[in-house]
Amino acid sequence: MDLKSKVGPITAVVVATAAVTWMAVGGNGITVSPTGTAPNENTVSSQTAENQLTYSVQAQTLTAKSIEMHLTLSGKTQVDETLQLINSYQGRITRLPIEKGQFVKKGSTIAQIDNRTLKVQIEQAGLLVKQRQLELEGIKKLNAQNLTSKVNLAQAETDLASARATEKKAAVDFVLDEQKAHAFSAALLTLDDTGRTAIKAIDIDNRVVILPVDIVKSERDQVWVRGLPDNVNIITVGQGFVSAGDKVDAHYQN
Repeated sequence: MDLKSKVGPITAVVVATAAVTWMAVGGNGITVSPTGTAPNENTVSSQTAENQLTYSVQAQTLTAKSIEMHLTLSGKTQVDETLQLINSYQGRITRLPIEKGQFVKKGSTIAQIDNRTLKVQIEQAGLLVKQRQLELEGIKKLNAQNLTSKVNLAQAETDLASARATEKKAAVDFVLDEQKAHAFSAALLTLDDTGRTAIKAIDIDNRVVILPVDIVKSERDQVWVRGLPDNVNIITVGQGFVSAGDKVDAHYQN
């Protein structure tokens, strides 16, 4: 048998073998339409983008409380109706405008204390605020050129807000008053677009809002502020990674 007579059977065997193999691998060669409707590409992309733009943060619901703004004094009543007063700010008394046995009215000055040290503290606090302001302006310029991170910008804003809180604390306020305020750590303070002291909160749509506040009282581990709704959800962890309008997945603290 010559070569031409052998080519025909060999080719048939090869073709048949390839066909069997294709049928075994390809599901017997039958193309089956997938059940159900394939997900829309735009829908999947939209859902993915939405998930990527949702930031996980921790939050806390605060309720306004009534606080008294006054000069803290302590004393002990005596049988002879005398009262010993102790000033919360240490210093030497330089003047006593009230005579012994004299009647006094609400708001009357009963003693004047040497406040030179206090003035120095206030001046130093003011200089610190100016320094933090310059640092923040520098960070903003670097951030505009993508030369620094968003976290560094948030930290600079927090440092400036904390410096302002220190300045408020140094200036002793003797005004008697009672008002509603919220208390939280000074480390949560930030600045809004106008440079005002603010706090990052969450609205009913789970989006970040920046609310301006006024510091009315500073304590060792917290500050009291006014200007917020009676009930407000503030961000306590992760505030440095979100901006106004960002969608968040908030986990609330007990």
